[in-house]
Amino acid sequence: GETSADEANKLVVKIIKKVCELEGFKNITEEDIIEQTLASDVMDKKPPIIYENMHLADILKIFSENDSLYYPVVDKDKKLHGIITVEGIKQTFLETDISGLILANDLMEAVMTTISCEASIRDVMKALDRYNIEYLPVVNKDNMLQGFIERKKLSKFISTKIIELQKQADSLD
Repeated sequence: GETSADEANKLVVKIIKKVCELEGFKNITEEDIIEQTLASDVMDKKPPIIYENMHLADILKIFSENDSLYYPVVDKDKKLHGIITVEGIKQTFLETDISGLILANDLMEAVMTTISCEASIRDVMKALDRYNIEYLPVVNKDNMLQGFIERKKLSKFISTKIIELQKQADSLD
């Protein structure tokens, strides 16, 4: 079946084709993609999450099963409470006497900022730059986690999208 990435790609292509028709041009730029794409189009809709009362062994298991560097920490209702970073865990191990009593709460960092699903990619990029962070949790109005955006995945999405759209524009000739 189609993944949410496929659906998002189709949506973005549709939006950009519409813009191209209205504007009467075929040269799609990075700016056009940034203007037309929403956070919900690029976020990881099912990021690996850590619950605030999880034990270290369970957290490390999640780390071993995923290649993310940043993990949102939520309560049982998926309300966002913090972020655990791989780097932060390393620091904790270096600085503390490790025992079976470490919970996610002990490891997480404060959330610098969040963004809504409806936010433009321009706003996502501004937030990443303003706070000098590599990730951005996407939340609803009640601060419930909806998804997660990592800067490196966003950059890859944009460059891939430009290449795809240029190919499509060329095939319209």
